[in-house]
Amino acid sequence: MDGGQTDGVKSRWTNVYRQMDRQTNRQWFGKQPVIQDTVLVNVRYCTHHHHETLLHELILSVGYFSVLNYENQMFLLAGRSPTLLQLLCRLPFEYFSDPKLENLLYPTLISACYHVPDNKDVLELEVNCKLLCVYLQYQISEQDSQEKKESHDFLSFKHRFPQVYWKSALNFFSELEPFNDE
Repeated sequence: MDGGQTDGVKSRWTNVYRQMDRQTNRQWFGKQPVIQDTVLVNVRYCTHHHHETLLHELILSVGYFSVLNYENQMFLLAGRSPTLLQLLCRLPFEYFSDPKLENLLYPTLISACYHVPDNKDVLELEVNCKLLCVYLQYQISEQDSQEKKESHDFLSFKHRFPQVYWKSALNFFSELEPFNDE
C-alpha cells in the first residue's frame, strides 16, 4: 500500500471506531478471539516492519478498548508471552522519548494498567512508571489551560482517559510496592 492508500485506511478505521459506541465496541472487541489474535499479530508485524500508521491505530484502539474496563485490561495479559501489554511496553525507544509518540503510547499504557496491579507489575518490569507519572503531572498541570481551549482533538489525553481519574492514576502509578526484607 502506498502512503495515500494507507492514510485512507487509517482515516476510515479511525472514523468508524470513533462513531461506534465505546461500550459496545469494548464488549465486541474483547469477545472475539480472532480479533484478539489479529491485534496481537498486527502489533508484532507493524513493530517489526516499521508500519507506523497501522501500529498507531492499534495503539489507540487498545487504549480505547481498555480504559476503565477491568475485563479488557486483563485481556492484555492473556496468552503466551509476550502478551499484548508486554509488546506495547517493548515498543522502540522513540515511543518513550519523542513527545508526539509519548502522547500516543502513554494514554494507552495508563488505560491498560490503571487500577490493575497485575498489569502494573508487568509494566514495571518493562517501563519505569516514573515516565507515566511525569506525563500525568504534566497533563494535570496543563488541565486548566486545556479547558480554556475547546479541544476537539480526539487524540488528546482528555479524550482518551477521563480527567476525573487523572490524580487517582498519578497516585496509582506513584505507589511503590513495599520492600520485603526477608
